[in-house]
Amino acid sequence: MSACNTAKQWNLSLHLFNSISKTMLSPDVFSFSTAISSCEKGGQWQLALRLFSDMPASELKPDVFTYNAALSCCAKAGQWQLAWQLFERMPQTGLKPDVVSYNCSISACERGGQWQLALFLFSSVRRCELSADIHTFRAAISSLEKGAQWQRALEVFESIPCAGLTANRYTYNATISACEKASNWQGSLHFFEAMLASKVTPNIITHNALISSCGKGGQWQLATFLFRNIRNAQLSPNTISYNSAMSSCEKGSHWESSLHLFTGMPGSQLSPDVISYSAAISSFEKGAQWQLALAFFHAMPAAHIVPDRVSYNTTISSLEKSGQWQLSLQLFQTMPVAKLAPDVVSCNATISSCEKGGQWELALNLFHAIPDLQLKPDVISFGATLVSLEKGEQWQLALQLFGSMPAWTVTPNILSFGTAISTCAKGEQWPMALHLLDAMPVSDLTPNVISYNAIISSCSRGQNWQLAMNVFDAILRARLVPNMISYNAVLAAVPES
Repeated sequence: MSACNTAKQWNLSLHLFNSISKTMLSPDVFSFSTAISSCEKGGQWQLALRLFSDMPASELKPDVFTYNAALSCCAKAGQWQLAWQLFERMPQTGLKPDVVSYNCSISACERGGQWQLALFLFSSVRRCELSADIHTFRAAISSLEKGAQWQRALEVFESIPCAGLTANRYTYNATISACEKASNWQGSLHFFEAMLASKVTPNIITHNALISSCGKGGQWQLATFLFRNIRNAQLSPNTISYNSAMSSCEKGSHWESSLHLFTGMPGSQLSPDVISYSAAISSFEKGAQWQLALAFFHAMPAAHIVPDRVSYNTTISSLEKSGQWQLSLQLFQTMPVAKLAPDVVSCNATISSCEKGGQWELALNLFHAIPDLQLKPDVISFGATLVSLEKGEQWQLALQLFGSMPAWTVTPNILSFGTAISTCAKGEQWPMALHLLDAMPVSDLTPNVISYNAIISSCSRGQNWQLAMNVFDAILRARLVPNMISYNAVLAAVPES
């Protein structure tokens, strides 16, 4: 059994274990432990726990090795609650967890997104007078990385020498990834350089994390340089490498570079995946290349790739930014056909598209459909719909919508207030516009020049020059600097003598 387990023949190992009961022999603790370990290698965590639970029936008491095998099963399956229960049970049965027990439990917490518990277990290792090994540090750093706790991850990494250990590739990778999650590209680069200085050889995971980190930090040139440097490191870029590099070009608004990377994937014997397409489409969106975005979206099924919600959202957003409201609406309406439920991002992009197309009725209908999709409108939903009503000069509907924001626990921002003020001003509802202007400080918002200008501009149409002058004076009292629009608007409102 042990030989089969070592050779990763977990099926055969379990078969041998089951054969024991058919003989005159009884399985012992070692047999159970080996069988449980085989389950771990085969990803059979439920079977492993069933075997673990069967031990008392055979009058056998699990030892530390048995617990560790079960803990490892739970860790690989991301069953952190079960791992924690097993770990807590060990002292109750007179067993003292060893460093492997801690490592498996920390890894389970890492996969389960429980960084606080992982950090507690990591801190407990020293308190229990155990010597943490490099796997303990890797699991703790990786857990903190997934929990977006990059500063704590760095602290754990920097404590490795204090434990008499040397950082390896896995701890470096986890630390670089922690910096990447925080868009701390300088930190990622620092640890990459430290890795090279320590003569630790980076692998493709290292390079991918570094490229992604630079991309998130807005360093697209550095990201693409690092991508090109992969082959110089005697490595081959994989799909993740290309996707990270394309994403960095998208963030840098360089759609041509993103397209070049995408078309270069087949030359590296790689097939673009859904993330590749979404990254390319997103770069086209930023570059106002809606035709390319739509072409790539429609090319996905031919490449045997099913568009996901991100693909839909980025394509809809690309059409929205280019004023293609009919196509945007059409694509939005096909999402249920593709068995994809729109999210609030899908709704917002489509509402904004209708707003840009001057379709305030459609925008308002889409807004009212958001709750029907079991979604909650956010401040962007309100903002885009309010702008569409402003353009349609629907001040009553705009006020009604603005007034409903608290019911959705959405706090108006300066754009919401500004649009509502502008809509009222255009409808010559000056008392309401002034009321909204006065209400902004209550929401911890300071009116800007644009808010004041909206009222002054409307006064020129209504020949209300006294109000225009009063609002202009209010700009000065608020210690704001009037701009050219302010001056032109107030001059237009003042009657010629």
